[in-house]
Amino acid sequence: MSVAVRRVSFRSRACLITVLGRDLSSDQTTGLLEPVKNAYDADASRILVELQDLADPARTVTTIRDDGYGMTAADLETRWLSPAIAHKEREMVPTL
Repeated sequence: MSVAVRRVSFRSRACLITVLGRDLSSDQTTGLLEPVKNAYDADASRILVELQDLADPARTVTTIRDDGYGMTAADLETRWLSPAIAHKEREMVPTL
């Protein structure tokens, strides 16, 4: 079976540094929120966060499950490779 390969490019925007500085995960709690945000971006209606072995940080396991949709090739190219653009908010605003 052959797989078609297509080259795509990462496209940074001028505001990327500002967004990265503001949204950078500074601790474990903030870092835990990122996969939850990803589930929201995937239109999940249910998100399950499971934390095991919290008494021993070396053995702690975090599992996050959601019922969202994965990315299409178009999503990967137009959204993931274009950071610092609020795609979700732009889609929610009705156009005139």
